[in-house]
Amino acid sequence: MSMLLVGCVNTPYVEKKQVRVPAWYLNLSEQQYEIIGYGSGNTLESAKTVARNDIAKSLVVHIQSEFKVDVESTKETLRRYTESHIHEYTNIVLTDANLIHSKQIDDIFYVALSYKNLPLGKKVKKEFTGMMLQKMKQNSLYYNSFFSTTLQSLFGYIPDYDLFFKNGLYYLHIEDKLFALKGNELRLFFFEKQSQKVSIKASSKRLSANDFFHFDIAVKAAGYLNLLQVDEEGRVIVHVDNLAVKANERSTYPDLKLYDGLQAGIINNAEQISEQYMAVLCKKRLDFSLFEHASQSFNANDEAMRYPELGKMIGECYYASSVVKTIKQ
Repeated sequence: MSMLLVGCVNTPYVEKKQVRVPAWYLNLSEQQYEIIGYGSGNTLESAKTVARNDIAKSLVVHIQSEFKVDVESTKETLRRYTESHIHEYTNIVLTDANLIHSKQIDDIFYVALSYKNLPLGKKVKKEFTGMMLQKMKQNSLYYNSFFSTTLQSLFGYIPDYDLFFKNGLYYLHIEDKLFALKGNELRLFFFEKQSQKVSIKASSKRLSANDFFHFDIAVKAAGYLNLLQVDEEGRVIVHVDNLAVKANERSTYPDLKLYDGLQAGIINNAEQISEQYMAVLCKKRLDFSLFEHASQSFNANDEAMRYPELGKMIGECYYASSVVKTIKQ
């Protein structure tokens, strides 16, 4: 018993150190279009990095929902895919996140960063307020896009811009600035257009999942006809590839004598999706081998060319476009 008592007396008592944090940490109210990120670290810069990643995680919530999860995908694959996009956003999007609070307590730095998550058009306007930008040419693929209409209302003209795809993300490029697109913002660059030489008309432009639909296409000149589909993730799917046509021909796709039509579908459990269908009439054949084809398994080729590459190919062709929206039943 005496030995036990001695043992208890000699046992050292370690007082738990209470962690102190600033009162504002994790407790700030966000304004409209604002995202606040919090971070802590041994240095001010490491705390800022954590806070930027905190904001980035909010911005890339859509990544997991858009990632193609199939029987071969694993949680580890999904995690790596998502983290790579967080890193990309941190490097590109968050360079203008503002430090609104910082405090050092017991060798630990605490920070709060504010990022204005404005709609894309307002973000561009804020960046270039008071500047005169180069105007977009009317033959640009995106001249008639919904986003160009937004820029026209904000600037009084359409500034020249381009899109490109890198590491699984789409970027808007204006002057020397990059703006990463989030979620379904790519649909802003779809457009409705008819041409003097080719036209396309959807049997219905608003569909429910599993509805059947088709297109009526008319050409005024001889050439090679292509029918392309651009989905919300920017994949260009070729339905009709360099079909030789004569002037004043009309056709229906698909052939309703053989098929009920194309069947509308919803991907990634979205509430609704928008897709763009383009009838492209060219004087010579174009090589669409690097795009996906309707006869193949979709998403089989991660390296397949995307929507931004299309404009470089069809610049000398006539094209018409129709946007079809599908809603979840």
